[in-house]
Formats: sequence, C-alpha cells, structure tokens
Amino acid sequence: NLHSTGNVIYQESYGVQPFSVTPVITATGFGAGDSLINPTIGDPSYGRASGTYILLTPTAASPIQGASLSHFGFGTTISNEYIVNVGTVGSGTAAEVAAAANKVYVPSDAAGEQIVFFGQITSGANSGGTAIFDWVDVTGAPSSADSNGNHQVDANEFAGGVILVGVSASSISTATFYHK
Repeated sequence: NLHSTGNVIYQESYGVQPFSVTPVITATGFGAGDSLINPTIGDPSYGRASGTYILLTPTAASPIQGASLSHFGFGTTISNEYIVNVGTVGSGTAAEVAAAANKVYVPSDAAGEQIVFFGQITSGANSGGTAIFDWVDVTGAPSSADSNGNHQVDANEFAGGVILVGVSASSISTATFYHK
C-alpha cells in the first residue's frame, strides 16, 4: 500500500532471460505524484538519462509496426521511450497482456527494441485496475526484446510487471513514468 504522494515503484529485473514476472508487484493507492521506473524507461541512478516519452494507442485494425518506430534505446538522451495501450487485458496476467500486445503491435526485432505495454483489467479481483509490463532485453547485449525470435511478444519476455489497483488505464500517461 502506498501512502501520500511522490512514491516511486521500481519494477525492474535483470539477468538472463527468460525472466520470471511473478510475483507481479500489486500497488494500491497509486495516484497523481507517484511514478514507475522500469527497464524500458531509463533510470538515472544507473547512469541512464530519459529520452522522449511517446504514448501510443493502436488498434487491432491498425497495429503499430515496430519497424516504423525509431531510436529505441536504453534510456539514452536520443532514445524514444514507447508506452503502448493494448486495450483490455482480462485479469491482467503476463500472458493476457502479451496476447493483447500481439493484436496491436508487430515486433521489428531491431536491436534495442523495447516497449512498455499496459491495459485495462476487466475481470478478476483487480477489475478496474491497470496491468503494466515491460518488454525489453536487459541481458546486457543490445538485442531485441524478442529473445526467442518468433516475432511475437511472449509473456516470458517481460522484464517486470505491476498491477495498479483502482487505476484506470485511461489515466495512464507519460507522466506516470519517472522523468529525470
């Protein structure tokens, strides 16, 4: 449970993939003035500056082609940090977020490809909340988040996850994420 404002949630994992995204961080009381830091959005405490934050809201009828995005980067000042609303995600599991992501995003498999995917939880105990997962390769080599090369977002390729209880996905913006 979070209290007051100015809380920062670190949702980071490092090491060799596949990562385990369980347990997912579940946060209640997240609100204005609180923020998330994750592997996709640069953390200055690790010497990474923040690039340009870009919120995208694709649809299944008009998915984002990863190859059309530019300047993926591990939080460098010249990078774009992409945050993608995938729509509804059932109970918010990593598998459900990955399935929703695959409907609206086509991976490019470019070096440094990394995305924050989030969606509205519509069922289960956290219905009405938001699930947020980081799709990023943080093995130390500048490679694609699509670690198995299958041109899909897979649940075991997420580097971290958080459930924001009672926070609607429509309230997520670039301001939700840590800014240097």
